[in-house]
Amino acid sequence: MSDIGDVLRDIDKPDVSDLGDYTKSIRFARILNVYDASILEASASAKNKYGKADILFLDGLGTVPVEIPILTNWFSWTRGSGIMFMPEQNDIVACLMQHNGYPIIIGFLPYKWDETTEKPVKLRKTSVGYTKPLYKGEVLIKSSSGGNILLNKSGSVEVSGVDSSINEMVISEIDGNNQEVMFNRTLDGNEAGVSKTVVGKRYLPDGTPKYVGNFPQIFESGVSTHYTQSIELPYAESMSFNLQEDAEITEVTSVEVVSRAGNTSKTYTLGEKQYSLVAENIYTPGSSNDNELYYKPATIEKNSIKYTLIIPNKGFSNATVKLTYEAKVFVGGVRVNSGGDLFLDGRNVIVRSANENATLALTDDGRATLRGGGNTSIGNAYGGVLRCTQAGVMYSNGIGRDSMGDPDAPITKMSLWSALGAEDKEFGSLFYISDNLPLFRLFKSGDVWDYKAVTDSEYASLSTKSRATVNKLTISLCGFFLTKEKLAKLLLEDATSYGDLKAGVK
Repeated sequence: MSDIGDVLRDIDKPDVSDLGDYTKSIRFARILNVYDASILEASASAKNKYGKADILFLDGLGTVPVEIPILTNWFSWTRGSGIMFMPEQNDIVACLMQHNGYPIIIGFLPYKWDETTEKPVKLRKTSVGYTKPLYKGEVLIKSSSGGNILLNKSGSVEVSGVDSSINEMVISEIDGNNQEVMFNRTLDGNEAGVSKTVVGKRYLPDGTPKYVGNFPQIFESGVSTHYTQSIELPYAESMSFNLQEDAEITEVTSVEVVSRAGNTSKTYTLGEKQYSLVAENIYTPGSSNDNELYYKPATIEKNSIKYTLIIPNKGFSNATVKLTYEAKVFVGGVRVNSGGDLFLDGRNVIVRSANENATLALTDDGRATLRGGGNTSIGNAYGGVLRCTQAGVMYSNGIGRDSMGDPDAPITKMSLWSALGAEDKEFGSLFYISDNLPLFRLFKSGDVWDYKAVTDSEYASLSTKSRATVNKLTISLCGFFLTKEKLAKLLLEDATSYGDLKAGVK
């Protein structure tokens, strides 16, 4: 094996101090054929072609294809480690020539490189591919099937998986010696995206850190849906609006000012430097003192983002601003923040042990089911436990009851106000449906339970505990609870949304 890696010129001139001279220029060539893993399934005589390619030099007429090994960025033949890849037909390669040896590929250039530089995101109806625009220092590894790994400018690692069956047929524009006239190309990120994992902090387009809970997100793995939307806002220098929970703007498509005079209107499109879009994370406010019980709490609420669009004052009258943007909504997955809080979201959340011996099911119809194969326990022997076994239902009041000399005391019934978590019976207990709707308080007026929207001043006067223990509420079909009809009447009060209430408390 002493001749591994040797080429003819190495054998002719074994003295490493007498290497001779390489050519003074680099020759460019186009790859005609690539012998990838599929060649291993062919005849035994063809297997030695694996890892090689046929190239055709582009610097003269009458050249013939040359078969050469493919040079990788790093490969150790002793252990099989390295960064390995397979180029594709019609790739343009830069070759350094050897005397009495095969050309060495030292780099790749895109076909029609000037087009992919000028329009690096999307080029439809052309054989030229699209790439993600990179900032200096970033590294992107992307396969032809669309999966990619990005080491971004913020120091995070983004791993994106796509559905390669969502593709388009492309007809190559290359004439002559083209072994791949037609091919399928996976559509760009958002269209074919299946899942994405981000390790490290992530930032919104304006540079604001993305939060989950009350701390910056440091890990995310899940799936999102993408959409394009246009909204109209009353013309002003500063305009604020909220997106739905777990939604964020990924790119601003256009900002237009529509001015109306009589039956005519004029549209002015603002350039990127003529406006700014500032983001602010909205979540349950809590104490900033980490020694307090409700220090930046983690609650069941989802994060929402308040956006403020700032444009120059041009003195328009009777005008509106039309903002068009691309956004995404986190559908489900796992997220962790820098405070150590773990968030698990999904349509149905199922937790299972081996062989489903113990399970926890949180379903989208509102059911929560905890089951153990041997026994199902809630609580602990210290403070009280309820245990369901095949022998029946058992409970213990814990050592607290035992120390009072009444170990057989019955389960104590909670008062209704204690169960509701209300600090003030007259004010009532707090409930929310979503950030886009008002915050409601449930209180008792005489013998009747009623709902009212919480005002700005009422919310500002609430304790940290009350704001951190808001209950989740869903619309009921039972007329005794909150129905669609009752909600419609409450919305006539034109109360501040829950998202704006949280954003207003600093």
